[in-house]
Amino acid sequence: MTTHSLPVPPTLSGPQRLCHQLLMLCLTADLSPAADGNMPEITPADKAEISETVCRYSSLQLIERPGGKCGLEGPTLSRRLCLVHTLHQALRLCPESVRDYFTPALRRILQAQNVPRALYDDCNLNALIALCARSLGRQFSARDAHYLRLAFQYALAQQTAPSAPEFDDPQRRWIEASEEAPTANLIFRLWQRRAIAPLHHHECLFISLLLRRLCIPDPLRDSQPHAQRLHRAILRLTNQFQSLVLPTVQN
Repeated sequence: MTTHSLPVPPTLSGPQRLCHQLLMLCLTADLSPAADGNMPEITPADKAEISETVCRYSSLQLIERPGGKCGLEGPTLSRRLCLVHTLHQALRLCPESVRDYFTPALRRILQAQNVPRALYDDCNLNALIALCARSLGRQFSARDAHYLRLAFQYALAQQTAPSAPEFDDPQRRWIEASEEAPTANLIFRLWQRRAIAPLHHHECLFISLLLRRLCIPDPLRDSQPHAQRLHRAILRLTNQFQSLVLPTVQN
């Protein structure tokens, strides 16, 4: 196995190590060759754990490329969602790893792809996140704002990716009906003006997903039809569970 230039920090616990490796693997696998040289060292034991994780939760496969380097094989949307999920987890489990490894690597990728600096500058992104908060009527925590900055930078780095994420019709309709859709459309139009190439319209759906991930369901406030259907389904399930359990407890 080839030893790469960014070893795993030795002080990480098992879950932190897995999170760090998977995050960097998602980044380099999706944005290679611009990210080449940023991969952490992966041992055979690491490969087995990563392979099981991505296969179980993301429907992806860990593959070995010529030269001993690893990659992820699967739909573009699955690879992106795997990175977004792992990033959110890493900000909780190993924020120093995100700061010292993932963030610098992502910025090098953005620079190598000539993405306009004004789009991924932290100050401008903070202003964009504040706009999102006002538009959605939410308050983002410091960790959530950090997640959005990095997630937006990752989305910007995808401008030169060979393929856009593919959403099927039910997925598209669900996202377009979400409360995040208008805000995502605004961000998409802002980026489109300065994009180095025309953006695929599915990138707008992906931006909606990034915002939707931070949504905390509130049955008293959610007015969207799909949210109300979900709430009713949960109530039915809860009532059914209680009807089965309570007689047993009383006996």
